[in-house]
Amino acid sequence: EGRAGDVADEVAARAGMAAARRIFFGFRTEGLRHFNRPCHSGGMLASAAERLLTHYDRHARALPWRSPPGSPPPDPYLVWLSEVMLQQTTVATVKPRFRSFIERWPTIDALASARDEEVLQEWAGLGYYARARNLIACARRVVALGGFPDTETELRKLPGIGAYTAAAVAAIAFRQRATAIDTNVARVVARYHGIARGIDEARD
Repeated sequence: EGRAGDVADEVAARAGMAAARRIFFGFRTEGLRHFNRPCHSGGMLASAAERLLTHYDRHARALPWRSPPGSPPPDPYLVWLSEVMLQQTTVATVKPRFRSFIERWPTIDALASARDEEVLQEWAGLGYYARARNLIACARRVVALGGFPDTETELRKLPGIGAYTAAAVAAIAFRQRATAIDTNVARVVARYHGIARGIDEARD
């Protein structure tokens, strides 16, 4: 794990994401069919991580909730808000709505003070209104706590925050060693390991 682990730590530092070496353990690969080739070596993992780092540095999209490579981590409020908005919604749809939210409520204190009706009205068109109601409840809880918790465990206790969102906020905003695995990451890992079984089945 040595060199791959070092590069993975650099992934976390540059991209504000969970250490890459840990995402390879999100699946139980024993007994699953691989392609007809040897299992991947540490050198191969390091090479893949370095290529991902280089690609990210060159092609990272400029998004209103993201800090550029090499910059300090973004405000946890921005990370959390974007993660909630991006559930079941595309980046293209979320970008203008995110900016509108931030212009109207630039801090979590401002959002927590807003009337429910105002937030729900601003949310119109994004669908899944339970997310908006949880957004309001979560904002008020965070303000009552004096700020966002910085660990997955404590973040999971907030309204509307599940395993992925807790890990994403902890990793991106607080640089914690948290593993945020969404469906896209799961697919990449499954293909890398040549796992033929379905993602949900492989997770069990």
